[in-house]
Amino acid sequence: MEIIIERTDFERAVPAFRSPTPEVWNKVQRYVEGCTTNWQAIITTGATLPDHVAATLATAICLRAAYDAVPQMDLVLTPTGFGIVSNQNTAPASRERVDALRLQLRRDACQLEDGVLLYLAAHNLMTMLRSRAGSLLWTPSLCTLYGIRTPEGREVLREEFDAMATALHAASARVVDVISPELYAALVKHQYAADAALTPDPSPKEEAYGEALLMARQLMAAHVMHGPGIADHTRHIINYIEAHADQLDEYRLSPTYQARHTTQYENKQTDPSFFFG
Repeated sequence: MEIIIERTDFERAVPAFRSPTPEVWNKVQRYVEGCTTNWQAIITTGATLPDHVAATLATAICLRAAYDAVPQMDLVLTPTGFGIVSNQNTAPASRERVDALRLQLRRDACQLEDGVLLYLAAHNLMTMLRSRAGSLLWTPSLCTLYGIRTPEGREVLREEFDAMATALHAASARVVDVISPELYAALVKHQYAADAALTPDPSPKEEAYGEALLMARQLMAAHVMHGPGIADHTRHIINYIEAHADQLDEYRLSPTYQARHTTQYENKQTDPSFFFG
């Protein structure tokens, strides 16, 4: 899909960078082009996005480009926003203001990016879906929703999310051990339509998957945060998937379910031979 972003689009998306001259746009344009190229690699060839999703994507690209470009520009705070220092008599904006600007830019960009990714995943328009979204907590927004923070207590945005890949993978493995690899894979597949609310009136089976998804994410988040509620979350989800195994086919047919329901043979004195296990 072709994504075209002009100066007017950028200044509409990032009002703080509006300028009567093209100086700011000239500085940021290559970052817009870079972000655009990255997104074109994510979206399947020939995909067509609804106008509101395309507009969200364009704004996300502009915000991310502005965030990436700021360190390369000497910014000055003007009555209408930020501009570029153009002479020695103009003092640059303070470090605190620039840092606050960058945080807001990437916070807003991350929220919009996650919304676009959710749409792409739900409508099968994302390339390499498995490698990009093979986890139950596969976006920064989901991590934030389930109470995950960085070890330093910061909110999870794109950069923090990427840095937490190892912790998220380990937490996924813990959840797999509890609910079975088969059910975990089914929940990953189910989550895209569920998160996009494509089934507003779910059937009992869909409700069971939705509730299991919620509990699995809560357990995963607890493992990431090493919280005291791990044991409770583990018990709750086991009780739930056991009680709803007739709706959760992947779990009911899994070796994990069979192991939990295998009765160990007890030897009797009258048996002609004895079994030991």
